[in-house]
Amino acid sequence: MSFQKIDVENTERPDGKASVLVYGYQDTEHEAIEALLAQFSEVEAIYIEKDMLGLTLEQIIEGTPERIEFKLPMNPKVVVMNSLSEDEIHRMIEGFKKLSTSKPIFAMVTETSRKWKFGNLVKELIEEHMMMSKHHKK
Repeated sequence: MSFQKIDVENTERPDGKASVLVYGYQDTEHEAIEALLAQFSEVEAIYIEKDMLGLTLEQIIEGTPERIEFKLPMNPKVVVMNSLSEDEIHRMIEGFKKLSTSKPIFAMVTETSRKWKFGNLVKELIEEHMMMSKHHKK
């Protein structure tokens, strides 16, 4: 995965369905997420259930009704953003950080990751998160 600095001045949205794929949050937290998203124009929350982890990000964003199980070693909170401006990404990250005591892992949908199964993306994000945590502890 790559990281790049967010230009908070950039308010231009890329093409595609503006959405936020949310995994690992309890049903009781959904109301707060909806309140956060209400601050954005036409951004849809897509809540990922365990029986959706075997779907690709593209299938999830397009609303495929299928369900495919996928096993994960742990269930972290994950927020994957699709077709948001850089300003919206920055504000979304800050908003989600304030929602919970445990900070989620953030990612963006890319041309490559669109074809990944959501569960594989989460596994990759967990590994990266663990590597970065070890690096910061040194």
